[in-house]
Amino acid sequence: MAFTLGWLVGCLSGCGEPLILARITCKHVYMSGSVISLRIDDEQKRRLDELSRRTGRPCSFYLREALSAHLADLEYVYRLEEEAAQVRRGELGTVPLSQLERECGLGD
Repeated sequence: MAFTLGWLVGCLSGCGEPLILARITCKHVYMSGSVISLRIDDEQKRRLDELSRRTGRPCSFYLREALSAHLADLEYVYRLEEEAAQVRRGELGTVPLSQLERECGLGD
């Protein structure tokens, strides 16, 4: 939540006393999403702080960018590892390369 204050200084008619009126505007800032806690080493923190300082963007911006850029890659790698484990356990079938070559017209 952010607040801005606007001040209006006036004078009561005939009293000679200043009248101070305050106008307070409340601006609600809503961001969808969840909050997480993350431990990083001192060097990563230093680099992140420096990048933030140089660009004027908050550290959280760069953490979200890094997560967005690499999350799909990590999901893909772990999915492949799970499928490889399923093949080793005999839960997922495979097709020999020679059969694929024949079916695709790539054989000798």
